[in-house]
Amino acid sequence: MSEQNELDQVQDMLAHFICADSEDKSLEELSKFSIQKNVGVGLEVDAGARFAFKVRRPSVAYTADLSQSRDFAIDARLLLNTPQDIISNSLEIALVDVDVIKWSCFVKLHKRPRGIWVANSGASLYEYHSRFITASGKSDYRKRVAAIDKFGNPVKVIIEGTKNQGGTPDGLALVMASSIVEDAHRPNTFKATVRDSVGLIFPVEQGRHLEIFKLRDGPHIGSRKRPLLHLVASHIRKSANKSFDVKSHLRGVHEFEIDGFNVKLEGVAA
Repeated sequence: MSEQNELDQVQDMLAHFICADSEDKSLEELSKFSIQKNVGVGLEVDAGARFAFKVRRPSVAYTADLSQSRDFAIDARLLLNTPQDIISNSLEIALVDVDVIKWSCFVKLHKRPRGIWVANSGASLYEYHSRFITASGKSDYRKRVAAIDKFGNPVKVIIEGTKNQGGTPDGLALVMASSIVEDAHRPNTFKATVRDSVGLIFPVEQGRHLEIFKLRDGPHIGSRKRPLLHLVASHIRKSANKSFDVKSHLRGVHEFEIDGFNVKLEGVAA
């Protein structure tokens, strides 16, 4: 993917976020059915039809590396930290599929909601909000409850009074989301946050960021743009009759504007 296409994809995703359907029709339709009406007829009932979770919409979401395909962990043992530490109180992620943006939001639950069965009584519980946002801005919005045990293993959650709840536990999404966040902090990359009223966070390889953001709107030193954030390698500096070691460090502009968006670059010196 070219650098311009990469930036275009960011802008397209943000446009999807901004235009996401605010009516939440799928949730409204589900709420017309009581749990009792669904017992015995096998209709799927979203958790939002039972629980009074606050409606969530895209704010600032992590997404995958836009320049390459990457594999993400579905086993918590492959993470450097536990999903609980990575997610903390809340986390958003967004992924691109064919003609749709898959957005998810996880919010820590400090009290177990009524009306669910959890396979592990000591599991960490999270609100799990998901939207499948199309190019038209419409979104199919659903709510769930996801759970993981203390080791980050997915735990099955069943909404009482509903059927056909087999398959992979929603807790698996917590592990994958955690992997996406860790990938954004890998070595030799900068974490880029591009935002307007909503935002995206994604990793950019050091060096590649210079091309992606070359059309930025300053800031300037005279007629020239100030250099972007970059890594200065460790070296020996001489001054008069003395010499001393300089450790590797980051230097340069880390926040700027491009195409009406605010961009912030963050990284750690090697």
